[in-house]
Amino acid sequence: MQTPYAAVAAEHEHPYGVMQMVFAAHPTAVGCSRTFARYAAGRCWGREHLLDDLEVLVSELVTNAVKATAASRAPGLSKVAVRFLLLPSSLVTQVWDPVPAQPVVQPLDPAADGGRGLHIVDALASRWGAFPATGGGKVVWCETPTIHIGPLEAP
Repeated sequence: MQTPYAAVAAEHEHPYGVMQMVFAAHPTAVGCSRTFARYAAGRCWGREHLLDDLEVLVSELVTNAVKATAASRAPGLSKVAVRFLLLPSSLVTQVWDPVPAQPVVQPLDPAADGGRGLHIVDALASRWGAFPATGGGKVVWCETPTIHIGPLEAP
């Protein structure tokens, strides 16, 4: 479900916590962003129950950002940025890249090697979207509820 950023911008204005890191737009950024997600959400904010889904979400978004940046053939070292916003009831993942073109959800093709990333994001996140970034590029974001409902206990 792609949600226009304007619909959630006010909710993102006053987070409980913000962590951001910039990576070279290189395939190694994907693994580094997963490690950063574990550190931010798990060690700093105590949201260990989100880590499995969060690692998949940040991997998909950073992979798309790295691919978009490489396809643009921008001169010099290109970068991508990952930001986590801890809100009262959710964790927002934002990934910036220097390419202004908005993401496009590809039709599912079982024979294709790729094209499933945004479908995975749509399945795991409560909502997601993209917006043009101030100063250029774009931000693709997704939101994950932080409320943990544990297993039911026997009466």
